[in-house]
Amino acid sequence: MSVAFIKKEDLNRAVEITAYCFPYLSNQIDMVNDYFSKSIAKKEAIGYYEDGILMSTLLVSPIELYIQGSPVKAGGISFVASMPEARRGGKVGSLLIEMFNIMKERKLLLSIMGVFSYEFYRRYGYEIGYDNLKYTIPIENLKAFKTSLKIKAYDKIYLKDMLKLYEVFAKGHNGSGARDVAIWEELIIKDMWDSSKLYTYLCENNNEIKGYIIYSINDGKMNIVEIIYEGREALEALLTFIYSHQAQIREVILNSCLNDMVQYILPNPRVKREISSGMMFRVVDVASSLMALHFPKDLKGEIKIKINDSKAFFNASPLQLILEDGILRVSNCNSYDVECDIQSFSQIYIGYLSVDEAYNQGNLICNLCNLKELNKFFKKSVTYCYNNF
Repeated sequence: MSVAFIKKEDLNRAVEITAYCFPYLSNQIDMVNDYFSKSIAKKEAIGYYEDGILMSTLLVSPIELYIQGSPVKAGGISFVASMPEARRGGKVGSLLIEMFNIMKERKLLLSIMGVFSYEFYRRYGYEIGYDNLKYTIPIENLKAFKTSLKIKAYDKIYLKDMLKLYEVFAKGHNGSGARDVAIWEELIIKDMWDSSKLYTYLCENNNEIKGYIIYSINDGKMNIVEIIYEGREALEALLTFIYSHQAQIREVILNSCLNDMVQYILPNPRVKREISSGMMFRVVDVASSLMALHFPKDLKGEIKIKINDSKAFFNASPLQLILEDGILRVSNCNSYDVECDIQSFSQIYIGYLSVDEAYNQGNLICNLCNLKELNKFFKKSVTYCYNNF
């Protein structure tokens, strides 16, 4: 029994395990096969072997997440799967622990994943890092909007402008995934894991892209998977565009970040608005993740922290943080002012919880003076991520 990188000759077995555990991918086996093949070649796929037979799988894809406006290297975790006879024996847990060691070696400091069970992954240091906001809006609620902006169908020539618009948005939302051209073309403009036809339209003002919308239409509903805009004028232009589909759709399902403007400008804001827990997040390498943060040059502070992490031994030592002239120095120490577990630290790091909120929940052990000092290092942020991996 062992954990190892999945072997090339076990590609078919890995795909078999995936198809068994994720039946909705049964009509996309060729893509799953191609995805695993690339991951195995890059040593991004690890498996649990029992008597030489692959029983469980896990993939870690290198990505970057924006934290405080700067990209930080991370790993997107996917295709965590086990055959039924291999479940409840700690095999996936063994994969996760080995994955943390691999990620540290590869300097992938953070981890993100969509999960089937929050309770299960909390055992391995993950915690909720994102919330999902979903509107259900009757199409008639959008009839009052007007616009002078031009609406254009997506063309590859606009991709650079869309990327700039997205980057401005992403840098203001911790945990947003950095995107290159390949991510846009494979996972955003055309989601290879979604069988629905996706459409992309943009709004333009004086030859400058001010917003875009990506959506599908099924069963009389428009499902908006991403809507990014610069200011109210661009949002109203996109809502006007949505209303132009009133002959095709009854309602709009709009997915967005928690600080969007939609509810504030609707003539009748009394629409269904649901907030649900989203992806989980984990800091993998505490010391290195702290050194990846950026601070204003006039900020000074000093604190000693201890992060309790039973699944990543390299996070065991207390750390002294000294912030001066915008530069953070991190070193091991023997004592500490603040103590918390890796789950709480991860939520504070990504900004899902503020330092004060974590303290009020009983997740930080420190005095009020140290709490004030800790607030210099971490700021709350609306988190968001629509990158698939």
